[in-house]
Amino acid sequence: MSLDSKKISKIEFEELRLNNFMKESLPHYLGAIFVAAPFYAFILHKSAIEHAYLIWFSLDLLFLIATLGVYYIYYRKKEMLNLTIAAIPIVGFSLFITTSPWLFLKTDQSIYYFTMMVMLFSLVANSAYAFSYYLKLIAVLLITPLASLLFKISYSNIEDGLILQVAIVLTVASALVFYRYISNRSLQTIELQLENVQARIEAEQANHAKSKFLAAASHDIRQPLQAVVFFLETLKNRNRDPDDEIIYGRLESSVESMSGLLNDLLDISKLDADSVHSKSEHFSLTELGDRLINDVHPSAEKKSLSIDKDSSDLYVFADTILLDRVLKNLLSNAVQYTDQGSISLSSQQQAETVLIQVKDTGIGIPASEQQSIFDEFHQLQNPERDSNNGLGLGLAIVKRLCDHQNWPLTLVSDSSGSCFSVEVPLGDRNKVVEVTQPKISGELGSIRVLVIDDDEAICHSLVALFKSWGSEVEAFESAQAAEDFLLANLEWRPNLLISDYRLRENKTGAEAIQQIHGVLDEEIPALIITGDTDPLRIQEAEASGFAIVHKPIKAVKIRTFILQRCKPLIS
Repeated sequence: MSLDSKKISKIEFEELRLNNFMKESLPHYLGAIFVAAPFYAFILHKSAIEHAYLIWFSLDLLFLIATLGVYYIYYRKKEMLNLTIAAIPIVGFSLFITTSPWLFLKTDQSIYYFTMMVMLFSLVANSAYAFSYYLKLIAVLLITPLASLLFKISYSNIEDGLILQVAIVLTVASALVFYRYISNRSLQTIELQLENVQARIEAEQANHAKSKFLAAASHDIRQPLQAVVFFLETLKNRNRDPDDEIIYGRLESSVESMSGLLNDLLDISKLDADSVHSKSEHFSLTELGDRLINDVHPSAEKKSLSIDKDSSDLYVFADTILLDRVLKNLLSNAVQYTDQGSISLSSQQQAETVLIQVKDTGIGIPASEQQSIFDEFHQLQNPERDSNNGLGLGLAIVKRLCDHQNWPLTLVSDSSGSCFSVEVPLGDRNKVVEVTQPKISGELGSIRVLVIDDDEAICHSLVALFKSWGSEVEAFESAQAAEDFLLANLEWRPNLLISDYRLRENKTGAEAIQQIHGVLDEEIPALIITGDTDPLRIQEAEASGFAIVHKPIKAVKIRTFILQRCKPLIS
């Protein structure tokens, strides 16, 4: 059997072959020791020689000891195991049962010889599949005891002895042909096992390479886009001509569109990194539904679509942010694939759950596509990959978030439209915790910010943004440069630190913050901003313990962080 055309090494093949043989043979050895051997002695006791039982069970004990020794090596000292050692039990077993004609056939009655032949064939046939990984071992197990029986017949004066001998020879020949077929099938099974393992490894490597590429590309795009966001916010804070509002609006729309595409990639990376953390709480679906409808209303209005929302005053127990993301993606998808008619968001109480449904009168989803639409980068009717239709990650994110939260997700679709259903736990109105939204206004003149980022555009944009808020700000490309400045200007002490996560010389933002905290001998509020979407980087950053936001971020997020963490300094 050639392995040249497959990416399977001979060593891997033989290791799996030997391992399968050892695992599958053990039950048959134990069966032979504790069942077959006593059964032989019982069936043929009337024709046994003197001391047959003593010899037989002594050999049975030796077989048990040999088997235990080999399997001790298999489980405890596997590096010592080879085919020669692995074959000891089966060779010992064949020699063991080779003695049976001489111990239990002290008779000339042919019925006992026929019985012996049937018992020997049955014993071999019962073990054939387990021993089929090595055809030569089956041959040893089959031929040795039957050859012994042939010799015994030759030395006996029994009726039909020749017929019995011919029957044994023909049966052995046909059995070997059959066992050869079984052996080939077993070896093919091993090849398939190794091919499946290889295919899985290659798929995992390809997926890792894809994630790595997307993370690198996403990071490189997020950096300049983040600078654009901050510069745009700075320009909006300045006095400008009212006629510029249209231009600013279009700029913001373009930036938000690109941010949405990048945030889809970020969501997938977070799911890959298993860093999606949930915090379930009791809240009203009405408030969430109103907010979602307001978000998609402008897009629906452009296509003259009506949006229906039921008035059920239901409460759920779930993570607000994740459920918001799931339903927003479903509604956006409904708007995208509906050209006329309506879209609806409804909820219905089940026993202990709430069934939330997003329905549309769109183009529908063919039955052949109803599984693949949840795959990453899969889109219907977008062969030209129009970026206005997203990247094809929306439903993949929905599926993975629902799986992550154990929310059953179902789809029913035909040519008249689609209905996505999500089932979430029922909430309790009496357990709702009122959350007061933090104010985002307030003077920031008392804030002194130290920025560490090796991207020049980000530094300039953050400096411009904080100056437009009236704050003092100093920006540096490394923690060492910031430390040198602080030691040379002892009178200037920051009360807020902002750092990129990935810095030069393999430094991280967490290390930079710790370094500055050491210089100041004080742990001032710190925020890490990062454009990384690599799953490993995400896990690493979140393990640092510092507050983290992912680029591109709106200026309002930074302002909210300041107002929450630096409240005593703000007038």
